[in-house]
Amino acid sequence: MGITVAGAATGAGFSHLGRFAAYYTEKYQESPSATVQRLRRLSKTAITH
Repeated sequence: MGITVAGAATGAGFSHLGRFAAYYTEKYQESPSATVQRLRRLSKTAITH
């Protein structure tokens, strides 16, 4: 399945997913789930081309 938001959050040392999402969104101006969705779309495009 690849990376998950929960896996990224715990891997970065966050135990509270809501805090991770808030920090991530503030820093990158995009929610973590939006980043994962975008990367999944990009990887599917790269595989098919």
